[in-house]
Amino acid sequence: MNWMRLHRTFTWYGIAALALAVLAGMAACSKNVDVTTEDEDDGWTVVNSNVPVRFSTSLKTAATRGALPANTTFGVFAFYSTGNIGNLAPSNKPNFMYNEDVHYDGSTYTYAPVKYWPNTGRLSFWAYAPYDANPEVLAPGTSTAYTNNTKGMPDIRYTVTDGQTDFLIASPSMNNRKPNADAPVSLTFNHALSDIDFKVKKVDAGGNYTVVLKSISFSYIYLSGDYRNSTGTWIVGRGGTAALPVFSGNQTVTTSEAVVVNNLGETAHVMPIPQDVSGDLIEAKLRIVYTQQIGSSTPLENVCICDLSGSWVKNMHYTYKITITPNLPIEFTVDKFPWGDNHNIYIDN
Repeated sequence: MNWMRLHRTFTWYGIAALALAVLAGMAACSKNVDVTTEDEDDGWTVVNSNVPVRFSTSLKTAATRGALPANTTFGVFAFYSTGNIGNLAPSNKPNFMYNEDVHYDGSTYTYAPVKYWPNTGRLSFWAYAPYDANPEVLAPGTSTAYTNNTKGMPDIRYTVTDGQTDFLIASPSMNNRKPNADAPVSLTFNHALSDIDFKVKKVDAGGNYTVVLKSISFSYIYLSGDYRNSTGTWIVGRGGTAALPVFSGNQTVTTSEAVVVNNLGETAHVMPIPQDVSGDLIEAKLRIVYTQQIGSSTPLENVCICDLSGSWVKNMHYTYKITITPNLPIEFTVDKFPWGDNHNIYIDN
């Protein structure tokens, strides 16, 4: 604001007029946020707030917290209350933010229009990533569509496509008051899917046995599920089962165990919906296609369809270890451990 030098010969009338003009200018510089009240009174307004709502994020790993990849987008739901909101089950509507699109470029977070902290009351936040302009959000514990007039923290329905998108759910940040300084809301994201990769080796009994891995895929697994915020669990079964490809190529198998890699030299892996894959509930299978060749004979294609057992758990990393022996069925074992830092970059926008 430009301040003018006052002349000593101003009259009292002139000084009073100048004071009124300065006050008007100061009012024009303040942050006035207009809030349209819904038909039902939410009991809140934001007036003359000068602290914007900002965000910071982290990605929970096995040992510590990592950073979200640059160019990640996430959707935010925010709830206002004059008192404490119960954990995961607010009685209020998402009256402050509804699927707000926040973009992280690796250093800063942006969204528009910027929202400002209410001077009184508390805000609670929940988020997911990557952002979807039309997410399938559900009323808590139901299959009913969630809207900006629905009360409670939403559940969310997610469908795996190619298995390369890392779907994240943030731990709710509850009952935040307006900060004294311009401090961000901290959101900790967690992997909501399982992560699976493969290692392969051969047992070359004859010493002149060539094996080439051609493809790996899962079949008869659920690709869609509802994530229940109240319990942190997945409900699967909607839409039936389908196949999920993992690897397609020509990887020569040696007697030393090696990671299965794609045509870019990267670890071949998929991130499916957590689910029970035991034969008691569904007919989940692991399909492995490879060729075997003895000496200079014509390669023969083999297809192994293996039964699966156990469960895939969210935020867990599984390595399937495949062993191929001439004229014997394929064997595989499974190692399970916390997700860790591997594949934290697979967020598809």
